[in-house]
Amino acid sequence: MNIPWRLKSSAFSIIDIVGEEPLYFAQKYITRRASSRGLTISPNWLFHQNVIRENGAKRVLEFGAGKDLVQNLFLSQEGIDQVAVDLFDMLDIDLVNKAIVNLDAKGIPMKGAVSDRADLKSKYRIEFIAPLDMCSTQFNGASFDLCISTNTLEHIPREVIQKIWRECSRILKPDGLVSAKIDYSDHYWHTDKSIGELNYLKFSAKEWSRFNHRNHYQNRLRHKHHLDLLREAGFAVVSDRVEDAVKVEHNVNAENLTGDATDYALTGFVVARNAGTSPR
Repeated sequence: MNIPWRLKSSAFSIIDIVGEEPLYFAQKYITRRASSRGLTISPNWLFHQNVIRENGAKRVLEFGAGKDLVQNLFLSQEGIDQVAVDLFDMLDIDLVNKAIVNLDAKGIPMKGAVSDRADLKSKYRIEFIAPLDMCSTQFNGASFDLCISTNTLEHIPREVIQKIWRECSRILKPDGLVSAKIDYSDHYWHTDKSIGELNYLKFSAKEWSRFNHRNHYQNRLRHKHHLDLLREAGFAVVSDRVEDAVKVEHNVNAENLTGDATDYALTGFVVARNAGTSPR
């Protein structure tokens, strides 16, 4: 489905006013993108699975869990306890059960449908909590082995990310880990291939504010920005990589760049260890 990006921006400006319900309805019943989750095994899930296995993580927190918890369901086969949180309560049990069916069809061992959150916890050891602000969670200190994030950090303002990583440093055990996957592409490009993958980098902050809406917020941070934010919060970067670097055919506003070769990547993966030096 091709949607001109400026038209989509106008639609999101309306959604900001009327609320998210029309958007969720369209995603579930018209585009049906959410219903297809689990039909293929995402490399993002395999990335987090590898971090869990290599480090023996037993209690895992994910922020930005969303509607169907398909990633959490996939990771449940590791026999771990998961706490899945989101700033908004978007959990859809119908979509969760569709994800269970899809994963089961792919050979991922599932334990049957769920009827509610209590069922989700008893069958899959997944506790869903929303709404929850990751800047101030009220979880006990040093109570998680691993914090994971998938395609969420690109939607959070820089100053909020700073607070989230400080809170993660508090609730992670000493030497606990962060495992993050970040989508650096212009999300308007996802449904409008007439623009470049990094079209949004040509705009100044003031210009971009016209198109950057609450329900489609993109911070435009680059890979090095995210590494710096983790280090500022007291994490040591264990490993990182970028993928899908592109050649940009248009002018890029220098204020959006770090000068690093990774600025033009579309995908980033980061593992960072809690060094225990974050301000409390």
